[in-house]
Amino acid sequence: METKMKTCFICHKKLKPSESSHTLMCAKNNNINLNKDELKFEQIKHQTTKLLLTYEIIYKLYVEENYIYSQFKNEFSITSKQLDFIIKHLNITKRNRDLSYSIRQNNYEKTVFDNYGVKSMNSLRFVQDKKEETFLRKYGVKNIFQIGRAHV
Repeated sequence: METKMKTCFICHKKLKPSESSHTLMCAKNNNINLNKDELKFEQIKHQTTKLLLTYEIIYKLYVEENYIYSQFKNEFSITSKQLDFIIKHLNITKRNRDLSYSIRQNNYEKTVFDNYGVKSMNSLRFVQDKKEETFLRKYGVKNIFQIGRAHV
């Protein structure tokens, strides 16, 4: 997969990964009076042509539609570090761990149900058979909870 080279949003110079401070220097040389965070936000906006980085759009996707980090990455090529910065910069409340887990779990259950018609992969016969086969091969028992009794 080819990585798209970043360009400076001010001078449009192609940037190497080692030129992380270019935007700061370019802004200073061009008398652009933005603080470091505002420059970083503008640079991310410039890189992300598929998504308008406005409060309304990010709020709608992140809060209302419960987009997870991987959806932002896959659809808009935003890294999790960039998304963390954007959420903080736009003053959007970051999800707590429990809410993030709940959203991921719901997405998992929906995907499994859409693909297999069940709520959990563990209820599928071929998954149960594969687990039994693995436990027998590795531990000599059909169920992981039998290990303590088999090795006593």
